[in-house]
Amino acid sequence: MPPAHRDDRNPAPPLIAKDDLRRLADGTHPRPWEVLGAHLRTIDGVAGVAFSVWAPSARTVSVAQPDESGDARLPMLRIGESGVWAGFAPAMSAGDRYEFAVTGANGRTQLRADPMARWASLRPATASRVAAPAAHAWGGRCSFAGSRKPVPEGGGAQPHAPERTIRTRPWRANGGGGVAR
Repeated sequence: MPPAHRDDRNPAPPLIAKDDLRRLADGTHPRPWEVLGAHLRTIDGVAGVAFSVWAPSARTVSVAQPDESGDARLPMLRIGESGVWAGFAPAMSAGDRYEFAVTGANGRTQLRADPMARWASLRPATASRVAAPAAHAWGGRCSFAGSRKPVPEGGGAQPHAPERTIRTRPWRANGGGGVAR
């Protein structure tokens, strides 16, 4: 197992709850996109972006922010044995581009897009982008439920009418080859 990069005697600000870490490690988390990826957060009064990614076999992980002057990198901390790496970037905000720089067991570092990103750069670029929270609060019910017009009695399209089902013959129904006529 790769070495841990977190000193639990001097812990970083809690970016991920222990229950979420356990569920991510077990593969039973019902909504991992709510925990992993880039999320705008305020920690101890400082606004920034909290990053997390599941990379269990990585030696190191950092957030690479490509810009005109090169790559600015933010090292991430491995949280226990969960395989999750996390970090907080106080200088970043919505719209900023980023990639994860992952150093594998073979020692090679590769830039990777965020698999949980909610916004990505247009091709040929490969960077992910920090997304602002959605302005619309989606509910559990259909947003269009009240906008449907009632169908008049005996008219309109029917979603399923078994008595009107059209039965077609298979295209090889004439026994040879070709289309049956």
